[in-house]
Amino acid sequence: MLRSRVTLRARTLTAGSRGTYTETTKDYPQAAWIKPVGGVERYEAMRVKPGDRYNVVIRFRGDANGNPFFTISDRVIYQTREWAIEGVEDVGMQGKWLMLRCVENKPT
Repeated sequence: MLRSRVTLRARTLTAGSRGTYTETTKDYPQAAWIKPVGGVERYEAMRVKPGDRYNVVIRFRGDANGNPFFTISDRVIYQTREWAIEGVEDVGMQGKWLMLRCVENKPT
């Protein structure tokens, strides 16, 4: 079922020495199942910009409390495409699979 290779790019904030924060990213390669679920078009800068939607299913990865490790501030990279995560769902609430609801061409 998990036939595609994706990279999840997680963003983290690291505290600096003078109360500042530095944003860093770390990549996590994952096997995934990708299912297109629809698309939208919107006008931006006098032209049509597509925004396709996908469900990406990966093996569950959680933190120490059992919460999903990935959040809506992270990105999914598939081949040369970058998708924003709009939602993270623990499929069946069993801690086995995560479904990431993603959209393409969403600004950060």
